[in-house]
Amino acid sequence: MEQEPGVYVVPEPGTRVLRVIRNPVPYGSVSELVRVLDEIDHQLASVDRSSHALLLDMRNVQGRSEPEFEAAFRHWRLRLIRGFARVAVLLRTEVGAAQAQRYIQQDQLPTRVFLDEADALSWLETRGPDE
Repeated sequence: MEQEPGVYVVPEPGTRVLRVIRNPVPYGSVSELVRVLDEIDHQLASVDRSSHALLLDMRNVQGRSEPEFEAAFRHWRLRLIRGFARVAVLLRTEVGAAQAQRYIQQDQLPTRVFLDEADALSWLETRGPDE
C-alpha cells in the first residue's frame, strides 16, 4: 500500500477524457495537500484543456472540511478545472456528493457530480452545449 498521498492522470482509452485518480492515503498537512495538487497541475500542464474533459475520480478519498484545507483546495480546484470542456467529479457517497455540489456552486464552472462511473463518462463524452 502507498504511504503518502498521490494523484495520477490516466487517459481514458478511445476518448478525450482524462481521469484523475487520488489514492486513499490522507493528507497530513495543508503543505502536503499543496505538494500533491501542484504535482497534478504539472501533469496536466501540456494538455489542450478546451478539447478535453476531466474526470476527477475521488471515490477513494476521505473528505476534509477544516477551513485551511478547504481554502487551499479551492484555490487549486479552480486552477485545475478552468479551461476544460467539461469536468465530472466521481464520488462514492451522497454526503461527498453534497459537499462537492457546494464547491461547484461556488466555482460556477462546467462541473457535475456523479455517483455512477458510466453516467459520468457518458456526460463527459457528450459534445455540444452544456445543459
